[in-house]
Amino acid sequence: NSTNSDTEKHFSLNTYPNVKYIRRYPPVSSGIEHLNIILREVDTDFFMMFHDDDIMGENMIAKSLASFTPSTVAVSSNAYVLSNDQKTTQKLVQDEYTPIPITTKKELLDCFMLRRGGPPFPSYIYRCIVSQLHLDPKYKKHGDVHFISRILDFGSIYFIKEPLFYYRLHCGQDSFYSDFIGMSRLVSYSIKECGYSRKDKSIINWRLTNIYGEYRVQLLMKDAPSFKRMFYFMLLCAATYNITLMGKLIVRYVQCKISFFLEQI
Repeated sequence: NSTNSDTEKHFSLNTYPNVKYIRRYPPVSSGIEHLNIILREVDTDFFMMFHDDDIMGENMIAKSLASFTPSTVAVSSNAYVLSNDQKTTQKLVQDEYTPIPITTKKELLDCFMLRRGGPPFPSYIYRCIVSQLHLDPKYKKHGDVHFISRILDFGSIYFIKEPLFYYRLHCGQDSFYSDFIGMSRLVSYSIKECGYSRKDKSIINWRLTNIYGEYRVQLLMKDAPSFKRMFYFMLLCAATYNITLMGKLIVRYVQCKISFFLEQI
């Protein structure tokens, strides 16, 4: 689904007997739509959907396949952070908080709700049965978390703590932007189908974090939310002991006001 012809030219000039290359033309407009096309095309015992700008380690696929058991439907792994083009030794996932194996949707979502991270989407190798699923566009950029949680209807996920690839972080990717609607729908799904209640601390914290993310984007765009709205938000943070979140919002608000003041001088 490349927007240029560089990859197509490479495959036209080089031969790889075990590789089947498919060019989407014209390119599919939605990333989710493209992944769903891939899922419909799966005709192998195992498959993987790897990000185009991440870098596999030499033994990533071999080590992942070796970790499958009869009850495992997907194997994931940790990753080192690739900051733009700089390889680092920083781990992407706080793996001490990730259960092995992951057997329930609640266990998986806890990794994301508690801000500890979860196995990154491009790390997964799946059994073919998973291709029956699709990514639901209503969850928008959080559709990958919803998709992975549904895998657990077929079996367990095994997480390899060792980083097996480099996951690129850059300012243009989805993870740098707030998606209030998609996150709200994921929270509702978690309550309805994953064993959470509305009063669970993790649900409350996830909702507050979602609101903060929306305010943060507004402040970065110098479109500050009303002081009344932020005051009520800070009261909720204080009542639920989310002091760090409250402090972050105050700092962002002050930075926004200072920046606006300097622009007026």
